[in-house]
Amino acid sequence: MPSPIVVLIQKPDSPFRAMLETALNQEYGTQGWHCFEAIQQSLRPGAPLIVLWDLHSHGQEEIHALAGVLAQEEVGVVVACGQVDDLVRQTLRATSALALVADPELPVEVAAALEVASATHQRLLDLTAQREQLRREMGERHYIEKAKRVLMAAKGYSEAEAMRHLQKHSRNSNQKLVAVAQQVLAAYKVFNGESGEE
Repeated sequence: MPSPIVVLIQKPDSPFRAMLETALNQEYGTQGWHCFEAIQQSLRPGAPLIVLWDLHSHGQEEIHALAGVLAQEEVGVVVACGQVDDLVRQTLRATSALALVADPELPVEVAAALEVASATHQRLLDLTAQREQLRREMGERHYIEKAKRVLMAAKGYSEAEAMRHLQKHSRNSNQKLVAVAQQVLAAYKVFNGESGEE
């Protein structure tokens, strides 16, 4: 999985400007993060992001619009603000923010929040990838189970025998087991005009 792109969303007049940049430099190095405006056009859909979002001077409509953009699995959000109010709470919920830094005084506070958020975000991305892998495996298992049922019905095999025949053909033909299962189901459909489902 690629390393996330780290970006800062901030208005030029923010009182936290220098301190947040210092925190980003400490955590990621001077070349390890970007201003959102500078890379907005070059962001790839689905690319993992860590966003440090300074809410200072952002209007309510602007916050709601941007929160909608940032509310994606691939985006980990750390919110920085002066004080916590209802708009900040809504923003935290809307973006599923990983950390909040309220009225930060030292760059180390922000750097610590970024470190925790980054680790949490990576763990979430890993879990998402595992979920997708399991979903693929379950889909493949579905075809294999259907193919076993077809062989059991057509050849009178036991379940274990049907599986052994699928595995043997998989090895002999140098194909994945799921590909062999799909071929069995396709052949069954051609010769019987059915899907092979019971």
